[in-house]
Amino acid sequence: MYAQYFAAVTLLVPELVASQEYQQAQVALEGCDTLACSSTTSNSACSMSDQPDDVTQTTLVGIAPDAVNLTSDAQLSLTLIEAGRTQFGNAPGLEAYERTLYAGLPSSLLQSEGAEGNGLPPACVLMLQYQSQTFPVPSESTRDGSMNGTTSCEGILDQDCLNKFASFITSFEGSDNTTDCAALSSHVNTQVRSGDIHLCNFYANLITTTGAPLLNTSNDSRNDESLTQDECRPTLPQSNSLYRVGSVQTIVEDSDERFGGDIFGGRQGYTPIITVVYDGGGGNLSSVQSTCMQALRKSGEVLENTGAAGSRGRVRLVLSITVVVATVLALL
Repeated sequence: MYAQYFAAVTLLVPELVASQEYQQAQVALEGCDTLACSSTTSNSACSMSDQPDDVTQTTLVGIAPDAVNLTSDAQLSLTLIEAGRTQFGNAPGLEAYERTLYAGLPSSLLQSEGAEGNGLPPACVLMLQYQSQTFPVPSESTRDGSMNGTTSCEGILDQDCLNKFASFITSFEGSDNTTDCAALSSHVNTQVRSGDIHLCNFYANLITTTGAPLLNTSNDSRNDESLTQDECRPTLPQSNSLYRVGSVQTIVEDSDERFGGDIFGGRQGYTPIITVVYDGGGGNLSSVQSTCMQALRKSGEVLENTGAAGSRGRVRLVLSITVVVATVLALL
């Protein structure tokens, strides 16, 4: 079964009172192989009967049970699913995969808080990308091997980096609604680009964030067959109800020629997710939590770096800059 632990680190931001903490969620990252899917199950995101050899056709799934603390006794799970390969616009040789984040809400919370989640504190999610892809898999020298297979951000975004993002978040001043997640994301993107050329050992101009409410109970998945089959529901525990949070596009090149080698993460790396929780009253910041997720093959294995299309970052620099500019404009 899955295991969980949290490493809570005091947030080094003056705007937060001393009792508040920055939480790095380190839970076991699970895949479809953990679920009770039968070989005959079909139409599910985790169907074991559908595992194509061609990695460009493979649906990737990562599950982080109880990864987000909304309150001391209310935890949500996260599920990251990547599918939907399409050509990216009119750019020859570029392919896009839709990477969608879901929140798994325990039925006990729905029953106690009401079907619309009344009583749960509002929260925003920021999904981070690097060059419209994942963040690269860190080397063994920068990430302890014991962290592999977990949602730890060690070696991906270090503590100083996470503190910088926390300072960007706490400096956000909404007009009447401080929980406007799109406006928060736009603010963070502006802050990322207003400083040094480098941020967190990455080129700042290639980092983008996409914001969405963590829990929008109107986005439930009850009509989505790929997410509702009880024995193969891609969440843990499987009694959770799944709600769509938001999506980003992973854009890669379909040839073996690539810019920067392993500098970019393609589909194989990590998607950092920063959860910003507000109190249920005046919209004051309650906590900031980080989770770094991978989307895995249905066997539970990391997508290997084989040189096949889509497995690793391969977008020419001039095209990648165009993609980032287009993403930023879409967020404004």
